[in-house]
Amino acid sequence: MDGVGKGNVLTTMEWIYEEFIGHVLYGMFCVGFILLLVVPVAKILKGVSDAHNAGRVLSLLANYFS
Repeated sequence: MDGVGKGNVLTTMEWIYEEFIGHVLYGMFCVGFILLLVVPVAKILKGVSDAHNAGRVLSLLANYFS
């Protein structure tokens, strides 16, 4: 009985280990994929907002000097 119990515990530990590693790798893959999508979009949005702010400053200066 002891051998069977230990065998079950061992297989359970192996299963947990494999499941855990699988989920960690999957999670890392998902996070990496999301970052690959989000970072360029964030850079584009930042560039647009910077350009928008520069445009506002230029229009304010134009209004000030006109």
